Amino acid sequence: MDAITHAAAGAAVGEMILGKRLGNRALAWGALFGVLPDFDMIVRPLLDHAAILWWHRGPSHSLLAVMLASGLLARPLSRMWKREKITPVRAGACVFVAAALHVALDCLNTPGTALLWPFSPERFSLAWLHRVDVWFTAPIAIAIIRLAFLRKPKQRPQRMKTLAWGVGVSSLVLPATVAMKTSAARAVDADLAARGIDPERRMLAPTRANFLAWRAVADNGDAFWITNRGIAQLGKPQTDWIVVPKQTAQAGAHAGEREIRQLLQSTSGWWVARGHVRGVWIADVRSDEIVLPSSREDTVDLHMPMSWNFLADASRQRLVPAQPPRGNVQHDRWFPWRLVLGSHRPPGTQVRISGIPGSFPEPVAIVD
Repeated sequence: MDAITHAAAGAAVGEMILGKRLGNRALAWGALFGVLPDFDMIVRPLLDHAAILWWHRGPSHSLLAVMLASGLLARPLSRMWKREKITPVRAGACVFVAAALHVALDCLNTPGTALLWPFSPERFSLAWLHRVDVWFTAPIAIAIIRLAFLRKPKQRPQRMKTLAWGVGVSSLVLPATVAMKTSAARAVDADLAARGIDPERRMLAPTRANFLAWRAVADNGDAFWITNRGIAQLGKPQTDWIVVPKQTAQAGAHAGEREIRQLLQSTSGWWVARGHVRGVWIADVRSDEIVLPSSREDTVDLHMPMSWNFLADASRQRLVPAQPPRGNVQHDRWFPWRLVLGSHRPPGTQVRISGIPGSFPEPVAIVD
């Protein structure tokens, strides 16, 4: 999740556990504890990108790290707040709950976290919320801003009511999201069954339009079938798919490299590969694509934002996040909202995957 979500959720925890004795300071400290697992960003300049992929959402977002942080900080924080009579248990509980909530929220979006590291490196993900989910974040953030202006001790009951409103409204997003995802999954499964296709596995994740539009990916062996379903299409079993060949064998020559092994673990196997003269391009197909302008009217170019280039001949940084082709940052910002209305691609439009180094955009098949 984004930093605003984590800070707002952490501030809510701080208010509940420390607010009676610290007042508004509890909001600031809670926000700090809420973003604590992301403090690995401080050392990012010292790491290469493969190490960042391993550490972030890996050890830094494990339950073990949360327990260690709360245990190490409990007594120093208690000494700092000696005048307010906050015990080490209460201080450590605030750190633990705020940081654990950060990890739990990250488990709700697509990349997930290595929750049980070091016992298991697998990343746990429910894919219920997008990384930036305004519907979930806004009520909590609004409540925290309101709390900052209720400073008098006699306003404590009002503070608790405001906090309960913010947390309660945000919590309603989760059952709504689960219901929408279940409906989208049924429609996608019905469409695949009608085509006589039994995928090896299938996943759904929210798009930038949050729970109003979903991205489905079906693993059909040698290719991924990808589609998007907005709220306007949930009751319709038929959809259209773009078919992206995996071509994972093109990464075979570099399979033993640390960077490639880390990528395969981070993507949980939802990846495609394309070889090029300097190495290999790898993309995670779980993230919703960016629609880029094309020189042809009947063509749509898609850039996969979670993609990387492995440069075998590089001396230091051999794994580099891929950028949109031609340095073009302009893209169709309305694409997620057109998905919501069920109108995302005009009939007959050719779809291409762009961003592969040294290659023209790659046309992909469309199954209507």
